[in-house]
Amino acid sequence: MDWTNQAPSWTKKSTMVEEPEAPEDSKKLGLAAAIASGMRIHRWAKENGVPKTTAYRWADEPKVRIEAQAVRRRMLDRVAGAMTKRCTFAAARITLLASDAQSESVQLNALKTILTEAMRIAKYSDLEARMAEFEEKLRRDPQSFSPLPRR
Repeated sequence: MDWTNQAPSWTKKSTMVEEPEAPEDSKKLGLAAAIASGMRIHRWAKENGVPKTTAYRWADEPKVRIEAQAVRRRMLDRVAGAMTKRCTFAAARITLLASDAQSESVQLNALKTILTEAMRIAKYSDLEARMAEFEEKLRRDPQSFSPLPRR
């Protein structure tokens, strides 16, 4: 798929527009997707027949920047999903190494990995729960929170 000329399938839930109203909107979606995936703006402009100055101007528009961020988040979500599928396999292999490896140093490293990662997961889970609680309180009563004073 040549994603530089059209919005890729993962940009269909665009934050810019539901359905591009003009060819310019479609080009902007393509530019946002290109920016999100690391393509240089001048290269995208050349490949899409858009003047370089126009492409840079579009890239500075808040809607295009927001769309690029949204595309990047969706891309990272897909990567995280693919990695998550392999976590069970990795954990099983580390556990197997910890119990069945011939080398005691391999066993020790596997056991250290299990303990280190278990502590990280616990810390992250706690932080995530605390953030969810904070967000819920903020959603219920936004006036009760004020910005922190500047130092």
